[in-house]
Amino acid sequence: MSDELPAREFSRLKTRISYLSARQQPNGGKPLQRVEPASGQVASCVTDNSGLTEDVADGSTIFLCIHGYNNDTLEAIRSYLHFVDNLEQMAPDILPVAKVFGFVWPGDEAWKLISGPSFLDKPKIAETVGANLASYLDSRCGKVGIDIYFVAHSLGNRVLFYALRQFMKINNPKLRLHGILCMAAAVPAYTLEEKHYFLKEQTDAELKEILNAFKLVQFRYNGYSHDDKTLRRLFSVASIILTLPKTHLLDEISNQKAIGYLGKPDTPGLWSLNYNSYLDHSFYWPDKPNALKFSMLVKGYVPQELPTATLPIDTIDDRLLQ
Repeated sequence: MSDELPAREFSRLKTRISYLSARQQPNGGKPLQRVEPASGQVASCVTDNSGLTEDVADGSTIFLCIHGYNNDTLEAIRSYLHFVDNLEQMAPDILPVAKVFGFVWPGDEAWKLISGPSFLDKPKIAETVGANLASYLDSRCGKVGIDIYFVAHSLGNRVLFYALRQFMKINNPKLRLHGILCMAAAVPAYTLEEKHYFLKEQTDAELKEILNAFKLVQFRYNGYSHDDKTLRRLFSVASIILTLPKTHLLDEISNQKAIGYLGKPDTPGLWSLNYNSYLDHSFYWPDKPNALKFSMLVKGYVPQELPTATLPIDTIDDRLLQ
């Protein structure tokens, strides 16, 4: 992959997406270069007068996209472009009401050879970046306020969850969190469960804060898949390693699975919509039905007459949005 977006993609990006960055920016470099990962503060991207910079403004409605693990800036932006392309096709009426922001965060390493094995280091970075993202959005909020819809993929959901936790601590009523779409969430199912009897007290208290913050969001959609090979095979091993220091009952962590694989937890009233996407891990951003789900989220659609957790993806179409 080249270090810059091709001119055609860059032209499409300028008219569709602005982006926020928690990565180290190149000094005097061209916009959207591949940049070194860094767990710094969140800021709008400096783009050397290219016209791309557009900060979050008070009084705005934003769709905020958060990529997952092992994505550099260019890979993340390409994913977001797929998503916006699909929104334009599946639900063109929702794009004029909001500004799309792509968030890029250091969920990878500069050397791809070590980026994969470095996963165990990334959840903590995701937590820090999530808190910084919430604080940054609070700093952009004025007298009118900001209306926010999130869509997050994979480990980006951990960024989202810790952003929600920080929003709760900030307690700013002008930050209005209308909806979240979780896609292939690489987060242990116990994160959003009511009880964590096998976890140490400090971890249990932290997760209860996340669950309480999660419930403050008006609409909560979860897209999971039993066909997700990444979450089925690799996440379980990583989750066990990450949970070891936090538990006092080792036998309870041997079968921990991801929310994006199980479609759980079973916390009552947690999901407005919980659907099996039947997708593999990397197919969510370019999937048109998922863009349609996001449009349902924005329109405040809650299919209470339909079963949760077993909903076939092909049963949701434009007729349900009427």
